[in-house]
Amino acid sequence: MNSMQVYKKLRFKVYAPAKDAFTQGAMYANYQKLWPRFMNYLWAFTTESSYGQQLWNTVAADYFIPDNNLQKWIDMEVDLSNMIGKHNRVIVINIGGEPSGTYAPAKDIVYHFANFRLTKE
Repeated sequence: MNSMQVYKKLRFKVYAPAKDAFTQGAMYANYQKLWPRFMNYLWAFTTESSYGQQLWNTVAADYFIPDNNLQKWIDMEVDLSNMIGKHNRVIVINIGGEPSGTYAPAKDIVYHFANFRLTKE
């Protein structure tokens, strides 16, 4: 049996900073979301893997952390159903979803992650 048919979810806990971390300028509001991505290698360059690119992306907006969930541990879940039949080796959590501009906040935007696990349900 394909292991992706058994382990259908990626679950983890995340602690996001206070709202003021995201109000340091217009571009920093983007960092109030996570963007889980799955691929064969960290960067999407075809020269970096002999296995070919089989990435699939989730929708970054689906992983926006509402204000009422800031400054506390919350559970996050990613449905892995779209990975069936793909050969993914890297899980990337792209905080902010690749906003344009230079990342130079006056105050660091610090996330904490814990308890990453694959689950059957």
